[in-house]
Amino acid sequence: MKQDFSAYKSTTFLQAPILKDFQMLLDFIGTGGEFVSKKLLVFSAKTLLELNQLMTKPISHNKTRPNHLTLPNVTVIYNCALQLGFFNYTDKGSRKQIAINPVALESWNSLNPTEQYFTLLNQWLYGVEGNIFFHAPINRLELFKRKSLNQSSQYYEDFFTNEYKIGGLLAGLELFGLINIKHAKPDKSGGWKIKGLKLTEFGDFIFNVLLDKKEMDKFSDWWIRAESNSIYSANFALFQQYFPELKNTYQRKLDTEKRLGAYIFKVSLQQAWIRIAIDSSVSLDELADIILQCFGFENDHLYEFSFTDTSGKKCQYVHPELEDEDFFTDEITLSELPLSVKGSMTFLFDFGASWNFSIKLENIDSNYKFDDSSAVFLDKEGNPPKQYLDWDE
Repeated sequence: MKQDFSAYKSTTFLQAPILKDFQMLLDFIGTGGEFVSKKLLVFSAKTLLELNQLMTKPISHNKTRPNHLTLPNVTVIYNCALQLGFFNYTDKGSRKQIAINPVALESWNSLNPTEQYFTLLNQWLYGVEGNIFFHAPINRLELFKRKSLNQSSQYYEDFFTNEYKIGGLLAGLELFGLINIKHAKPDKSGGWKIKGLKLTEFGDFIFNVLLDKKEMDKFSDWWIRAESNSIYSANFALFQQYFPELKNTYQRKLDTEKRLGAYIFKVSLQQAWIRIAIDSSVSLDELADIILQCFGFENDHLYEFSFTDTSGKKCQYVHPELEDEDFFTDEITLSELPLSVKGSMTFLFDFGASWNFSIKLENIDSNYKFDDSSAVFLDKEGNPPKQYLDWDE
């Protein structure tokens, strides 16, 4: 018979490793910064090894050069922090340097421990779309509970090697105190090994709530992926009835101090490039028009800008006439653009012809003085392609 959790009052979940380990990561990075790879934004093997040893429950392994799949416990807390906007990224040559976003930290510290716990749980359950290190566990809970409890050590060893990638799921469940794992000594392959696992009392409660269709139907309107500015979603609606201290939600905020002056861009298309200075008051929509004029293109098609913002989140701003989108280019100026200096954007113009312009923000000159124009052409090299071929050609 299913257990009744209608009056669940336990706070033992606050002793789970997640809050302590998450704070450890924030302290480890601090304001001094830490390096990650430029494309995937992941730690080096050396940093991963150091962080693993600082975790409440380090993963035993024999890997000399682990990655984020080898040590999924570190990956869980890192991706939660990334998606919640805790990091400011700055381009440093072939890598990026991250430091803690003080605005995010202030928002985080305003929450009580229960609110912090469910903020992290909510973010982890939904994962990150398209991230190979952070598949959404919410889609796998039912299968896990039905097939993966109280199995043999050989079963778990086989499970680790197939496409299911159970390691990341198990690491998160253990961090949040939802399962107890019996760890095994790693063999010659060097990776994480386990002998067995079982649900904790709190884990049984969480699974029952999340997998209860009747409960889900009550909150179906909230059962959506968390929006960028607030992670209030299904989990908060579900769990607030059990935890009266769960009142406030974390607000994801960027460190968005306006940067005024001249934005020096290098814009490339195929073998040609230009360098231009643009006033910070110019919108992205106006920037698109300026770039097209410089390359001799007519502004007669839709377009989009895409880039990774200073917090590591993928961003996309689109032509004002596109429908069913969230961010439009006429609603943001360069001074509000969360793009790091030395960072790059892709400007995709004409979705049919697919002209891909590469835009690098080389510098922001706060002392630059514009005269009558808000854009100044500085330099160029190469001949740009023709937007349309002549009829004779």
